Amino acid sequence: MELAIVTGGGGALGRGVATALKAKGWRVMLLDMVQEHAQEVSTELGGLPWKILDVTKLADVQRVFAEIAEEHGAIGALVNAAGGAMSLRVPKADVATQNPEHWDRMIGVNIYGTFNTCHTVAPYLKRNGKGGIVSLASGAGMQGGPPIARQSGAALYSATKAGVIAFTQALSQELGPHGIRVNAVSPGRNESRAKPLARMLEMQKEEESSDPGSGRVSPLIRFGRPSDIGDAVAFLLSEEASYITGCCLDLTGGIRMH
Repeated sequence: MELAIVTGGGGALGRGVATALKAKGWRVMLLDMVQEHAQEVSTELGGLPWKILDVTKLADVQRVFAEIAEEHGAIGALVNAAGGAMSLRVPKADVATQNPEHWDRMIGVNIYGTFNTCHTVAPYLKRNGKGGIVSLASGAGMQGGPPIARQSGAALYSATKAGVIAFTQALSQELGPHGIRVNAVSPGRNESRAKPLARMLEMQKEEESSDPGSGRVSPLIRFGRPSDIGDAVAFLLSEEASYITGCCLDLTGGIRMH
């Protein structure tokens, strides 16, 4: 069984990804900067190995990946699931008033974090002559963020996730000749640790009261689930997707159509 590394593995979407990959026969290594979250997901999934990692620190990424390769063998895949505005505690604000410190925090995880892990894992995958990378982008990165009533200050988040998509496309061309496929997925409104279903429904009600139509769910009449994201990632890393690279799969449930 091949080994897949999942950053942000202690988060809701990371848990969804790890669950799906394990079900497909992957060995999964969870990485997260919050020990309690990593341990919780590890326990839920039968004792998956985990390590603490801040993806914004390149030296730490290189050290941890080297440890993983030594302890668990060849790395077959990387999933970049670290990040998220709420998990990073970046408050809502428009560009004119947003604190530049918050720019650094968001760019640090979403852009530098994605670069750091891809930069580090590429040599391992090249040595194997195969492998896959999937990064979590966002529907906001495909269409400039949601309506103002739903999420003010979406410009920063949208820009970083658009960067993930462009980076994915460029990296797929660079690594394709080495047998490595690079893709992304763009979730929409999903349940998470910070926003369980009850909170999602509450937010939708608040949004609709101030701006009818802004809080709508998808044409499928539900919010996304971590399992939806996990299943899509597992597909992109499977042999069934062997001719797919440079793709950003829209997982907004039809909220954003392109």
